[in-house]
Amino acid sequence: MGRKCFVPRCNTGYKSCEQKFSLFSAPKDEARLKLWRHAIPRKDRILQASDHVCERHFEPRFVSKTWTAEYNGNVLVSTPRRACLSDDAVPSIFPDCPAHLSKLVKHRKRPAVRQPACVPRQKRFHPTDSTEKAEEADDPRSVTLIMQDLHPLKAPMPLRSRLAPRKSFRLPRCLVNKFSTTCSSNQPP
Repeated sequence: MGRKCFVPRCNTGYKSCEQKFSLFSAPKDEARLKLWRHAIPRKDRILQASDHVCERHFEPRFVSKTWTAEYNGNVLVSTPRRACLSDDAVPSIFPDCPAHLSKLVKHRKRPAVRQPACVPRQKRFHPTDSTEKAEEADDPRSVTLIMQDLHPLKAPMPLRSRLAPRKSFRLPRCLVNKFSTTCSSNQPP
């Protein structure tokens, strides 16, 4: 009996598989074996220490296909007969299984370098600012100018009152009619 990949729907080790992938035996250490069991989505059988998993299910950073050594200040690089798996490797890529079972580690991009803005931002409009300006403008002519600016404007239909339109409304210290503005000093604010 030949070695075959333990991961479901993987055909590495079978005659139907055209590509050759390295197979790694499951770890003998119980703690690492438990991590591998939890990572591999297989319900019908439990991963044993004698089972194998192919290199397709590991991130490339965990699989080493070269051998490096330093000798007398020189770095020697060689390709071994077979690939090695790092000690902290856990299978996480399952291409033939549903996508939610593959847990790829997402590498975060560095944030962009932020440049200070050339033009300072304008201050946001606050309702308190407009009331302070209205209190400062006690001159009746300023109220008249404001009302003359607003006179040609009409509100859209949903904003209009369904009742009879009001002929006048009150501003502080002023009584504003539809066509004229009069101020009286005897009215309370």
